[in-house]
Amino acid sequence: GYPPIFNEKIRDKAYNVGESCTLKATVVASPNPLITWFRNDELLSEGGRVKIEKDVGRGKYSLTILQTKPNDFGVYKCVARNKYGTVTCRARMLCGSQPSRPGRPHVTQVSDKEVFMIWESPESDGNSYIQAYKVDWFRPGDHRWTTATYSIDECVIVKNLKPETSYRFRISAINQFGQSPYSWASVEIKTKKKGTCSLNIDEETKKILLRSRQAATRPSPEHTPPPCASNQPIAKLHTNSKSSESARGQFSLLMNAELNIPGCTSKQIVVKITEYNKLSPGECLREYDMLKMVNQERITQMVAAFVWKECIVLAFEKLYGENVVRSLSFKNKYDEHTVTTIIKQVLDGVQYLHHRGIVHLNISPNNVIMQSRRRFDIKLTDFSLAHKVTTSSGEFVERVGAPEFMAPEKVCNEKVGVAADVWGVAVLSFILVSGVSPFYSDGNEETYNSVKHVRYDVHSLYHNVTKHCLRFIYQTLRRSPKSRLNVEECLEHKWLMLHHSIIKMKKASIFPTDKLKYYLEDYNSKFIIIY
Repeated sequence: GYPPIFNEKIRDKAYNVGESCTLKATVVASPNPLITWFRNDELLSEGGRVKIEKDVGRGKYSLTILQTKPNDFGVYKCVARNKYGTVTCRARMLCGSQPSRPGRPHVTQVSDKEVFMIWESPESDGNSYIQAYKVDWFRPGDHRWTTATYSIDECVIVKNLKPETSYRFRISAINQFGQSPYSWASVEIKTKKKGTCSLNIDEETKKILLRSRQAATRPSPEHTPPPCASNQPIAKLHTNSKSSESARGQFSLLMNAELNIPGCTSKQIVVKITEYNKLSPGECLREYDMLKMVNQERITQMVAAFVWKECIVLAFEKLYGENVVRSLSFKNKYDEHTVTTIIKQVLDGVQYLHHRGIVHLNISPNNVIMQSRRRFDIKLTDFSLAHKVTTSSGEFVERVGAPEFMAPEKVCNEKVGVAADVWGVAVLSFILVSGVSPFYSDGNEETYNSVKHVRYDVHSLYHNVTKHCLRFIYQTLRRSPKSRLNVEECLEHKWLMLHHSIIKMKKASIFPTDKLKYYLEDYNSKFIIIY
């Protein structure tokens, strides 16, 4: 037998008053677990407006509140236990509403037919992520506003305007509950004479605008669907004119492609091609051996594997977002609550891996990828350095990878266990609340020394990080693996708790993205970015 583990944890859910709201979890355990539900730490039992369902065979459990009322909001908890152990997950049930009014748009560049504008996001998203911004224009003498375009970011180029014409602009935000009130209209501007030079947009802004265009033309799924089941042993991989190289490493090539499985519809995938003769057979198959064992919402899914010529080809689900740092850098600002949302999801994936006896050993920005361009919903990728550990003390592993993300025990060629991933999560947390890599130095040896002696500058953290954030970093960036928090303790840490007062404190800690953009530029020069 073995203790329970969540394949899928309950997620924050917003509801319309009067409608039903359901929280779902998937649990695997042997023997089957006992599931209990709580709201604000009070035990819930079935009856009245509370409906509890279970499908023990498939490990699926759900809690539904019927005919929701305003006072049904709160922190809900799902506890799974059997004789081998207990696991817990939490999520908030929130009253949903339309977003509040976005900031007034500011037109910063004007040409004869185009304008570029920016605005601030709404103070409240209505407890549901912003799906898009609607941009309207108005000309003197018009009887109504005209919709110009939509954007998923707080900036846009409005095209196809008339030369030497006056315009005003307004913005509204859209979420699942509807459209926000319109922003205050912009100052009236006048387009320039016909033939005037086009807009001068910097490279970083061009990337943001390209991202918005891609989001309007490519799918951006709510959740990644499970792979299509098929008894057919052979799948055809099409790398035609639509296929494109997305990244190239020392030993592997990554490509966007299309997968056709008999009896299923084709799907967009990413394939990783590794040549046999460049690595030992064990190294070639390591990622395959790890990923065939896992099936969890925070871990990228391997949908197929091939041997082709002298290469191993692994096919992965296509993720439509960017890496975690790049996603944040697209914004003008972000808050500490967003950081904890990301870190909690990373820890959820790591917790599952550790349950399966796997250490990732490569937690870094490139390997924490957003599933969608519109919201912070991550998956862990790249298991090329992952190892199976069979003892609590860990295993000896080769010192390969980026030095700045290695745990001290790996740098010092000591036994490496699950605590090394906690170190990796701590380094990622530090980067997100500082815009600085804590241990990076110009040379590898200097970086190794900084890691070995846990030498980092706490003053590089943003000045307004919360005390809970500082405590989390102090308790996870420790030289001795035994002194660090374990994953379960991290998930129960105050910094990641969902209490209203803590969330309010974290939302008040707002960080600019300037330092993060500088870090990303440096990071891109050292590592491959997967687009």
